[in-house]
Amino acid sequence: MFKYGIVILNYNSHSDTIDLTNNLLSFNITSLKIVIVDNCSSREGFDEVIAKFLTLPNVHVIENKENRGYGYGNNIGIKYLLDSGVRYILISNPDIEINSPYVLHEMFRIIKENKYPVIAPQVLNVQSQIINPSNRKRPSNEEIEKIRLRHSTVFRYIYYFILCIIYLLSFNKWNRKRKNFDHNPSIKTTEVYRVHGSFFMIDLKFFITNNIFPVFDENVFLFFEEYIIAEKVKSNEGKILLLNYVNVLHKEDASQKKDILNRIKYEIMASRALGYVYNNYFKVCK
Repeated sequence: MFKYGIVILNYNSHSDTIDLTNNLLSFNITSLKIVIVDNCSSREGFDEVIAKFLTLPNVHVIENKENRGYGYGNNIGIKYLLDSGVRYILISNPDIEINSPYVLHEMFRIIKENKYPVIAPQVLNVQSQIINPSNRKRPSNEEIEKIRLRHSTVFRYIYYFILCIIYLLSFNKWNRKRKNFDHNPSIKTTEVYRVHGSFFMIDLKFFITNNIFPVFDENVFLFFEEYIIAEKVKSNEGKILLLNYVNVLHKEDASQKKDILNRIKYEIMASRALGYVYNNYFKVCK
């Protein structure tokens, strides 16, 4: 019987999905069930994933006939594992690289032995910058109010206009700069408000017992899912734990298009998602 599982959501990222699945299989962890959920990718990419893993007993591939978003896809994989009797589940982006089975063993050990419904390792990007700061706290009431104003309808379209001007003036070369976070590796574990959504583990029992299942809110197509999970955990007196002493690499969607139209589409989707989070989670969890 599988003791824990991992959901890998694939959407036209079959190369990364295959690499991560092979990465996991190389560890020979017989207690780990791998579930690949294809979110209505191109036929060619999906067929390649199927050809690689269909006959393996510890890998299961699910094909979604439509792409209803990140949360919906992950919920499909979680439901499959739940029906299989699996309680502890890793959620992973395809573009993750794990350097040792020790990372998985430690996460599984910690979540079983402690009462944390969500845990995560440190996540590094390709520049070796940390993505999970250990001092991450919930936004203050003042910051939440700024979120409300920034993502109201009027300000949203002003923001889109300014963004177009910035792109045109920079000849489409502008991009957001990542913040550099302080990191103290001597601190092994830290309770944090939220963790990066690219790689974390959940205890399904907490979500089911507290009637906050399914884990992901399917009203959000993409972005800020980790805020929703953080608010669900906080509102039910749970805590989230960051393991600073183990890490994974996040390659961060190297194939993502950077032209102005795709960037504007990206920003519109992100703004709408954050507005939804404010209206449905921040307002009720002060």
